[in-house]
Amino acid sequence: MLLKSTTKLIGPVNDSLAGFNYEKILTNAIQLLDNQELVLRLQNVVILILKPFEIEESEFLTKKTLISKQLLTINKHREQYLKQYNKLFI
Repeated sequence: MLLKSTTKLIGPVNDSLAGFNYEKILTNAIQLLDNQELVLRLQNVVILILKPFEIEESEFLTKKTLISKQLLTINKHREQYLKQYNKLFI
């Protein structure tokens, strides 16, 4: 990456290019996690709609459990990213 000679890389987080990029990365990560959560919630709805058509109850429960675990993981990661993001403004 080529940097201009006038680019600040030290100082307060909000004033530096590195800080700006870090904030941008955290914002993008949070948005991606929100999108993943939306997809998983939609999958959960579809599974609930298809439940009456499922032959195997165990398959249904396995899919539902997997999606629930993924949602918990996403929420945990989002909280971590939000904490890091909020530290930028303290």
